[in-house]
Amino acid sequence: MREKAQQLKEAAERTNNPEEKKRLQEKARKLQSQSEQESGMGSGDIYPTL
Repeated sequence: MREKAQQLKEAAERTNNPEEKKRLQEKARKLQSQSEQESGMGSGDIYPTL
């Protein structure tokens, strides 16, 4: 999931369309956040980072 987020960030940097760039950046941010939450849960941490 982190790899996909990185790919989306790179695609956002390459695009010339401001709307597409914003959409890709937001999607990458959500994926990265979700990935961090899942890794925290997998480690058994009962206090998720916010």
